[in-house]
Amino acid sequence: MPKIERYVCIKYEDVVYELNNYCSSDGRAKLDAVYLLERKLGKMRGGLIKHFKNNPDDIWMVLK
Repeated sequence: MPKIERYVCIKYEDVVYELNNYCSSDGRAKLDAVYLLERKLGKMRGGLIKHFKNNPDDIWMVLK
């Protein structure tokens, strides 16, 4: 499956983070964006997964 560029916006603690990534599916794009945000914020990998499972409306994406 080809990788498509996705523009992912993540709202965390009233700040919107904008991330770009290339993935073959929407689910993988969201997961990779959360991992990138964790790295950017200096949190342990998997530390924000529970937050976004409870608040799925805090992640949205646009195909480019």
